[in-house]
Parts: sequence; structure tokens; C-alpha cells
Amino acid sequence: MRVKKIEESYLQKFKNQIRISKTFGKDAIKIYNAVSKDSWTDEKEVAKIAGIDESTVLKVFEFMEKEGMLAVYKE
Repeated sequence: MRVKKIEESYLQKFKNQIRISKTFGKDAIKIYNAVSKDSWTDEKEVAKIAGIDESTVLKVFEFMEKEGMLAVYKE
């Protein structure tokens, strides 16, 4: 799954980080910050950057996609 962030302002970024933190804890913010808004990134790259296992990264990705925080590249 290749993804990139959808965010239009610093306020939106802050609100997204709060929602993720409340749902998954503060470590999930590392996942959010590891996802680029300028280029496509996959779960393996994000897991390596954030230092969190891939299954947790995928759960956070699913939440972020559902909440409209991610664009998902369909191959």
C-alpha cells in the first residue's frame, strides 16, 4: 500500500495529529510524521522511519484513509 498525506494547512495537520494520538497513542504520531505529503511512501518505509512494526503502521494507515488524511495509490 503506497500512501501520501493530504493536508492543506498547519491547523489541519495539528488536528490530524490529535485525532491519531487519541486513537492510537503518541507513538502513532511518528507514523503520521513519517508519511510524506509530496511523494508516495509504503508501510515498510514508514515502519523503518518510525521504528514501529508494519502491522501497527497498516492499522494507522486504515484509520487515516477512513478519516480522509491519506491518498492511497492503487496499483
